[in-house]
Amino acid sequence: MVNGVPPDGRMRTWGAFSAYRIACFPRHTAPFSQDSLSKSHQLWALYQDLWKRSPTCLTLMLLLDRLPPQIQVTKIVCFGLGALLPNVCRTCQDCQRSPDCQAHRSIRSRTFTQHAAAVSMMQKLRQQTPHLEFYSQEPEYSPECRVLLNQMGIRVLDGHRGFLEVDDKTLVFSIKPAVPVKQIITELARPAMIIWDAMGGDERNDDERNPDKWQLWTQNSKRLWHR
Repeated sequence: MVNGVPPDGRMRTWGAFSAYRIACFPRHTAPFSQDSLSKSHQLWALYQDLWKRSPTCLTLMLLLDRLPPQIQVTKIVCFGLGALLPNVCRTCQDCQRSPDCQAHRSIRSRTFTQHAAAVSMMQKLRQQTPHLEFYSQEPEYSPECRVLLNQMGIRVLDGHRGFLEVDDKTLVFSIKPAVPVKQIITELARPAMIIWDAMGGDERNDDERNPDKWQLWTQNSKRLWHR
């Protein structure tokens, strides 16, 4: 929980504290499944190959190549990339029979592609910074996700720890999180880069009529994000 002062009591060099309360609760409680891990490996190989051959991947790598020298990145922190094998896939009979079930292909495509993009950025940046740190925070990560991500070199963080890792040499990667990641981070740090995608129906939408828009409320002298 973060409410004004970081839980570890560390003072940031820029003197900023978060004014927002953060509470993260793990959503995945199913036991470890070797079969699910095997399916995740198959899907990861498939979507990583698709990502590497995509024009978007090429564009992203070119952008990283052109980073000005004053931008130094020693850490990547990801937020809300989604579970590699969501609960809906674990309970779907078609998903159990085939790793490429069409019913939930769009869900898997989004989560695997986001992780593939993050890994490609890690590989590119480690050419300049071999000891680059890589973290990801997602409350829906299953035990299988954690094993697979660890094999990729990604350290999974829980609770508020992801926000506390962000500093002025961090690349933040967060596409469509379920919490106002950018608002919280800008209260705590000034990261080197923030990469996101403007998608309708989330905290990036400025349309006040949008019921999904994140809004800052004040309750009992506390500032909380709601939507």
